[in-house]
Order: sequence, then structure tokens, then C-alpha cells
Amino acid sequence: MLNKNNIHLGIIFLQNLVEFLGYSKTPNDEIFKTGIQKAIDIYKYMNKLYLASLKKMEHKECKQIILELETILNKITNLINAIKSDADPALIEELRLERNTLMQDKTKFFKEELDKEDQK
Repeated sequence: MLNKNNIHLGIIFLQNLVEFLGYSKTPNDEIFKTGIQKAIDIYKYMNKLYLASLKKMEHKECKQIILELETILNKITNLINAIKSDADPALIEELRLERNTLMQDKTKFFKEELDKEDQK
């Protein structure tokens, strides 16, 4: 599982590996080249895992945001249809209130989620 602790451990590992390989007396030594290549391969692998995890997370979040926005858009559509059909002003006002309340709640929820992420 890719998380902050694993990433930090991976970075520490790479730093230690580079430090260890730095003790080679000759920079052209085959062991040094192999070690550096292994470190690069490990970095590429970790980066690939990180990007895949990030992409998966963004995809999941995008779906959730779209679902949340769909609810708001449905409220707006209902309101527009009521206005176009000259519905009862009380109904129009009720639809406006529902839309505004829903938008305020969703905005507050998204802000709280962002604040939680910022605190991590």
C-alpha cells in the first residue's frame, strides 16, 4: 500500500543506498554503476506506484464530485422548469431555497474535506 510512511521509508532507503555506493573508491567501478542503476530502477518503480495511486484517487474523487454536482444541477433544472412553466411563486421560492441550501451544504462539505487534507 502506498502511503506517506512507505514513501518516506523508500526515500530513506534510496538515500542510504546512494550513500553506501558513494564509498566506492573508483567511480567507474561496475558495482557502483549497478548500484546506481538499481537505485534509479527503484525510484522509477516507486514513482510509477505513486502516480498510479494518485490517478486512481483522483478518478474516485472526480466521480464523487460529479455525483454531488448532479444533485445540484437537478435542483437547478427543476427550478428553471418551474419558472418557465409559470409555476406557483411559492413553489419557485421553495425550489430556490432547496437549491441554495444544497449548494451551501455541499460547499461546506468540500471545504471541510480540503481542510482535512491540508492538515495531513
